[in-house]
Amino acid sequence: MKKSLVYTKTGDKGTTSLVGGSRVPKTHIRLEAYGTVDELNAHLGWLYTYLSDETDCDFIQSIQHKLFAIGSHLATDQVKTQLKPASIITPQDVESIEQEIDRLDDKLPE
Repeated sequence: MKKSLVYTKTGDKGTTSLVGGSRVPKTHIRLEAYGTVDELNAHLGWLYTYLSDETDCDFIQSIQHKLFAIGSHLATDQVKTQLKPASIITPQDVESIEQEIDRLDDKLPE
């Protein structure tokens, strides 16, 4: 049985790999961006546990799926690796989210 590793054994020279193999500094803005996207996704997961309306739950889950796609997009060196279709956010995705926000906004008290 092979032992699991708790580290990559590639050494820490202050860089990390993107999907595709390119190395970037750990201070690279793209790492900050996908860390922030992950944090937002975690908060939405927490919010989800408090929701009871199925439509709201479905909306939050759809946003989470899109955030995973954004994280994948940010983590991929597109010069070396083509994005998978699931990692692409379309204008229709944005429009769908905006329509749901508008629907929810209309329910808010003045």
